[in-house]
Amino acid sequence: MGVAGLTTFLREGRTSLSVVNQVAGVINDSLTHGELEGRYTEPPQGEWTPVVIDAWSFIFGLYEGNVPWTTGGDYHAFAVLIKKTLICWNRVGIVPYFVFDGPRPRSKHQTILSRMENPLKVAQLFYRTSVTSRSHPSFQRDEGLLPPFVLPILNEVLHKEGFRDGIQIFHVAEGEADGYCVSLAEELGAFVLGNDSDFAILGASIGETGYRGYVPIEMVQWVLTEEEPASTSAASTVAGSEFDDDDGFTVKRAKKWPNRRGMISNNSTTQTQIVNGLAPPALNISPFPDAVRTLRFVMPTYSPATLSERLRIPPTHLRLLASLLGTDHSPPEAPALFFDHNMKKSARIEHTANVIRECLVPGASARLKRKRLPHYATPAIFRPRAKDEGIAAFSEAESGSAIANAGDELYSFISLVVQSLLLRPLAKDEMLHDLVISLIEATCHYILPGSPTELGLDLDSIGSPITGYCCSTYPYCVCHPIEEVGPSIKGSTEPNENQLERARQLYARANKSGHMNTLSAYLHSDRSYLQSCLADPEGQPLRALEEASGLRITSWEIMLDALRYLPCETKASPVQDETGVQATVDVDEEEEVAEPAGDSGTAGQDELEADIPEVEDGNFYVVDYLRLGSSTRLTEFYLPLFTEPALYNLIAIKPVQERFEHFASHFNLLEGKSSRMPGKWQVLVALIRLSIDMHTSLAAKRKAKLWTQKEVRRAIIAGILSERLWSGPRGRASSDAARLMLETRNCHIVALVTTAGQEVLQLAQALRLHGAEVHNKADEFPNGETTTEFSIAPYRFIEGTVWHQTLTSPEEIPLDKEATFVVEMCMQAVAEGRESKILGWRGPATSKDTSTSGSSSKQKTGSKPIKGNQPMSRYDMLAGVPL
Repeated sequence: MGVAGLTTFLREGRTSLSVVNQVAGVINDSLTHGELEGRYTEPPQGEWTPVVIDAWSFIFGLYEGNVPWTTGGDYHAFAVLIKKTLICWNRVGIVPYFVFDGPRPRSKHQTILSRMENPLKVAQLFYRTSVTSRSHPSFQRDEGLLPPFVLPILNEVLHKEGFRDGIQIFHVAEGEADGYCVSLAEELGAFVLGNDSDFAILGASIGETGYRGYVPIEMVQWVLTEEEPASTSAASTVAGSEFDDDDGFTVKRAKKWPNRRGMISNNSTTQTQIVNGLAPPALNISPFPDAVRTLRFVMPTYSPATLSERLRIPPTHLRLLASLLGTDHSPPEAPALFFDHNMKKSARIEHTANVIRECLVPGASARLKRKRLPHYATPAIFRPRAKDEGIAAFSEAESGSAIANAGDELYSFISLVVQSLLLRPLAKDEMLHDLVISLIEATCHYILPGSPTELGLDLDSIGSPITGYCCSTYPYCVCHPIEEVGPSIKGSTEPNENQLERARQLYARANKSGHMNTLSAYLHSDRSYLQSCLADPEGQPLRALEEASGLRITSWEIMLDALRYLPCETKASPVQDETGVQATVDVDEEEEVAEPAGDSGTAGQDELEADIPEVEDGNFYVVDYLRLGSSTRLTEFYLPLFTEPALYNLIAIKPVQERFEHFASHFNLLEGKSSRMPGKWQVLVALIRLSIDMHTSLAAKRKAKLWTQKEVRRAIIAGILSERLWSGPRGRASSDAARLMLETRNCHIVALVTTAGQEVLQLAQALRLHGAEVHNKADEFPNGETTTEFSIAPYRFIEGTVWHQTLTSPEEIPLDKEATFVVEMCMQAVAEGRESKILGWRGPATSKDTSTSGSSSKQKTGSKPIKGNQPMSRYDMLAGVPL
């Protein structure tokens, strides 16, 4: 969401509109990366400050400018930064409450399509820029493309560091989180931290004891002050007096400006570091021994009361003001009808407020010759969803006649405001009526949820937040307007009622913990907006390839096979424009942070009648929106479900071992050399195999070169090194991306692996293997281990900086004995059955790269087994080596 021009208006009026709040704490330890685990303490003052955080705004604000996006995504570096931010908040006494969006409302379909075009334009610019230019750090500062796995990363970190440390996490079942953030803040007496100007409008009727105001992420600051103790200060002054004084005059030290994010100022006894944005300062800098270090978090705060006082209109009319200025729910033609195109957006705010204020004056309607309301304007449709939370006129309704009178007054007032704003009269009365109705509906989107406890301040018996929806398994239930259980699926076991209820409970639990984000469109499955990665926008989209879409079809079928809820018996099609082919729209977006439209549906609970179109052959479809060819326009891709007899047999509710074996079967991991591999390396093999298959399909169409044996080996090494960042000693941080040369071929490889990871993650979530413990009984080595516990998290194998370093390095990165064994094992497993898809494949390689530049009579057709081992017993080398 976001109000057109309001962010600029708030920024320009920061001095008069905002109140600066700050929280502080004493820092006695350095928060280096190796000390991030479990270091939560009570604040020195013993007071906690609750802050409700819009999760997507937090992701944008923290990733942008702090973690490189040109590498394709540095997920471990992002996880480290999240941990550091959480611990710094703990040090200053902040209790964070993270709120995640649910599937977006159907009314935002066109806006989402418009937002999906922007990352495609960024990718076009990236690939059309020379390698030298796009590898320069200055290119990184431009508008970037948010990598696709940032949401699972944040969710994983919060669940790992969170509940036991006082961090609360809430996932909205459907709709946007804005209203829930304000409702929760009102109940807790908290601030709302985000990057959406709607927070300055929401909660306009809440009193002073509740909602404490909106804190824009772009305006927050960290201030670190390190003060030298008095005794040390005196000693250092005497010792250095002959250097610090010049004929009795003290030399003043100049300020130092290390980077664009903040500044460092020094004097003889203190050092102050100011950093703009969410990312905290480097806390391991200590210029003085035994220095007293104080960390402060500065929060400029805007409240609806202050804004209404500045504009001189009642707080309850701020919502109407926002709808008139333009929001995601306002009629798109309204701004052109109300404002001259040369008028600045900040001036539009003042002008609209003046008109509203004038229309509130008694007798204002006499200035316009208005016609009587048409008979088809039925005020009953304006009834608010929550009492006392709408426009002020709503609250006057106490009886049937009062409701009608309140509705008439509301309609008359908004009609008066609209006619006063119009640059020229409308041609027909019906046009005015439709415009007023649309503005009323847009205003109703600012109505807050009836009870903030619906968000889940309490936990149920399984530790999941309690919601105020129809039942504990919402939305994976049959309590909707269409209680339609899907038809029997050919070839699949018909579930009984206990199995259906069990499946709903399991999926609902995974959804409440944030481990169903790629399939959260289930309730609204007439459309799915697929988040893109930094892939070459020329040619066919990677996620439209048969290898990728086939896995998505399988994921949907697995879940629907267990739930048996198939919205059907409808001929409606997904929303589309007049052409019937694709739906795009140009939206005048405010400079708000736009939430990425990725892996989520859009229909509302009251609009399920038009979910999935039924086709003549009885099949059902899920509709993906992807770009059309090499353009940035979007079109529908239909995924047919259950075209063949299903053999899933309710696999989603089976024991974890059976579910993992089913996952492995889709990548041929249950036979051959990959069948005895540890589970986590099987996931890496699945990623590389799927990437090779996708690239082979593309190469056949573009006549491009296949992956070489050297590239396959380097890809495996990069995956192993990326995973070691998470599981290695202290989780070493990734290297600086500024020194990398971002070659097009390597960028394409990273994009392929990232796309493969997206499909693997969706399949894992359908099988409930993401965020769960997977026990693989085949893991019988090393060190006598019989099980391996892990969550299928493909992003752990993808660290963009590591991949580019590995792929561009002139020589193969030196590996220890353990990693070398894993590389050889994965090389054999990846190539098994895919020898023809790997250019120059000559068998397993040694630790040195093999040449791929043409054939030579001196080259051997195979490689010798490592001394002391035979090719058929290569895995014996892993005995006694910890992985």
